[in-house]
Amino acid sequence: GAGITCFKTELELQNTPVDATRLQSAFGNDGLAILQEKIASCNGLVGRVWILDGKVLCAVKARAMLVGADGAESPSGCMADGRAAITAQPWNPPDDIVKEVTNLAELANSSWGSVELLFPEHDHSVDRLYYDINL
Repeated sequence: GAGITCFKTELELQNTPVDATRLQSAFGNDGLAILQEKIASCNGLVGRVWILDGKVLCAVKARAMLVGADGAESPSGCMADGRAAITAQPWNPPDDIVKEVTNLAELANSSWGSVELLFPEHDHSVDRLYYDINL
C-alpha cells in the first residue's frame, strides 16, 4: 500500500499540481506510477478461489484490504493483509464462478493457482469482476 494516492474524482486529479507531495508520492524510485480505477465491492468483501488440477480446492470471502494513508479499502490482495486473512470465511462459489475460474486456469495452461474477484458496488452491468489472477 505504500505510495497509494486516492483521488475522489477525475477533476480532483486534474486539479492537483504536478509538484504536489501527494501526487509525487505515487511515483516509485524508477519514476513510474500506475493509474487504476478504484472499484468498491458492494458488500465490502472480496472472494478468492484456489484451484488445483482443474478443480476448486477451496474458496474464501474476506474483507477488502485496507491500504493507503487514509485507510481506504482496496480490493487488492485479500489475503495479503493478515487482519483480512484471519477473518476470512469459507465460501462455496456458485457453479458459474467455478466454471469461469477453471476456464481461466485452462486458458492459462495452469494446473494450480488462485483468482480474486469482487462484486462491484456501482456498476450494475457487471455482477462480478476478476481482478487478480495468479495462475
